[in-house]
Amino acid sequence: MAGAACAPVWDLTGQLAGVSLQFGQAVEYADPTVANETLAQVVSLVLAAQPSVGLRVVGHADFGGADPDADRITSQKRADAVRDQLVSLGIPAQRLASTGRATEDRVEDSNEFGNANRRVVFEPFMIRAARPQ
Repeated sequence: MAGAACAPVWDLTGQLAGVSLQFGQAVEYADPTVANETLAQVVSLVLAAQPSVGLRVVGHADFGGADPDADRITSQKRADAVRDQLVSLGIPAQRLASTGRATEDRVEDSNEFGNANRRVVFEPFMIRAARPQ
């Protein structure tokens, strides 16, 4: 069993509850200063967790786009950009996954610039150990 400093997946889930990165347009943060502070917090929490805990970066978009495929592409680009930034900040790539959920899980019915739907959230998961050959 890992030491007390290592948070199991359910602890990390609680620590990251409500943590998100807000976006303006495309992959531009609504507030870069807040985004950098949030990213530093996420990196610290993930690196303190057990190595068997991974993090799924989930991108979202607002629901105003005329093309649902474009919303999915935008949400995936947001998730990928944040995943890449987390790797550059020290989280091993094998502990990260990214997915775009477009307009699923909306938090408000708004298409205004910087609305809460234009976000990335974080979902911890257990990394499956490789099976012996």
